[in-house]
Amino acid sequence: MASAIELDGSAWGVLGLVAVSFSVGVALSPVAIIVARTLGMVDEPDGRLKRHAEPVAYLGGLALCLASTVALAFTGHNPIDLLGKGVAVGALALLVLGTIDDKLGLSARCKLLVQLLICPLVAAALIGDGWLWVVAATAWLVLLTNAFNILDVANGLAASVAAMAAAFIGLLGFHAGNLAVAWTGAALVGATLAFLLFNFPRARMFLGDGGSLFLGFVLGALCIKLGLGTKRLESWVAAGFVLAVPILDVLLVSLCRWRRGLPIMQGSRDHLAHRLGALGLSGVQLVLVAAASTGLLGLLAVLVCGQSQGYTWTCAGILVVLMVFLADRLARR
Repeated sequence: MASAIELDGSAWGVLGLVAVSFSVGVALSPVAIIVARTLGMVDEPDGRLKRHAEPVAYLGGLALCLASTVALAFTGHNPIDLLGKGVAVGALALLVLGTIDDKLGLSARCKLLVQLLICPLVAAALIGDGWLWVVAATAWLVLLTNAFNILDVANGLAASVAAMAAAFIGLLGFHAGNLAVAWTGAALVGATLAFLLFNFPRARMFLGDGGSLFLGFVLGALCIKLGLGTKRLESWVAAGFVLAVPILDVLLVSLCRWRRGLPIMQGSRDHLAHRLGALGLSGVQLVLVAAASTGLLGLLAVLVCGQSQGYTWTCAGILVVLMVFLADRLARR
């Protein structure tokens, strides 16, 4: 046996992996907090963008990554085989990049440049031939990698959306017979739920850039792998529905900063969380709305996946128009 236990490809096996990943995450998170504080890797409040009451430990992303990886290995699955060497190396590289940023504070341009070096290589490894699809996959990976980084401005927000998205992407993979996507999604769900225990509603640790870049990249890659596994572009598009909330945040932030004449990569309180907070939503309500919205989009993805090409693209077009409309409305407030 390759591990302590072996789980089959049934629904119970997938749920078992969620439980194992959750348990490992709960065990590792306090250790990550101690290590972060020992190394001085804490997020200090500044009263402007960072308004938490006291310093909060980073390395939540490292704990999440280790929990999902250990859980997969413990249940007899090689994470490199599931994701592919390109995606596995890319995810590790972005985790390291973000962790370095959490410690040293890299510029946004530097982080984007590294992403633009990593993502095309990963896209080429995933897609193979067809430069147009490699370009599209690169753009998708860069978008999602940064989308979760942008979304991560409130306790529990990015992690709750990621957990819900991973659950539905994993479900789509399970029904499509793509167990690599199903297993990876299940591992991410358990690890992310464990992280939420230490991040929501009161934060004892943050994802940090290491965690948000890692989550966005892996979820984006799973969408591509789902489309490749079914040999239908519509499967990739449908899986992407569940990631509409972080993509909406990118649209909103970009639109707000463009209208105010600010650089797109400059930090400001123009995020979806800030706008909805200004409308009167509390932190808990904000997370519940984001998670519920992702869940509804996940149900739409399940209904659309496997349908005709025209049906999928029609739903995608309507969703894009709705997102642009919402971004514009929120940006005007």
